[in-house]
Amino acid sequence: MSVFLQYLRLKFVEQVYNNSAQDNGRLVIPAFDGGYVIAGFTAPKGKDTWDAWLIKVDDNGNKLWDRVFYPESSEYHSGYCMTQSIDGGYVITGDVLPVGSAAWDAWLVKVDANGS
Repeated sequence: MSVFLQYLRLKFVEQVYNNSAQDNGRLVIPAFDGGYVIAGFTAPKGKDTWDAWLIKVDDNGNKLWDRVFYPESSEYHSGYCMTQSIDGGYVITGDVLPVGSAAWDAWLVKVDANGS
């Protein structure tokens, strides 16, 4: 996944974050601390599934942490929208396709400032 980040000092950062054979960033938001948070999905090698992926980077694009969400009850799982909560954590929403289902469900998760 190649993500371009821009901030007020007009400094541009290009960084590639790899977790698997197929990674996709859906949304980048600025964080209260001056860094950025990226939401999307990663497709684990050797599996025909997607897992939601959250990445926190500093203002230079260096990865601080990442978190993969992979509920056993779903085949496809992705983060599409996100906001930072007043306590410094993040609220991510997206969709999930339960195993054996043809219908997608909504997905919502809240993590703290460290992605836990």
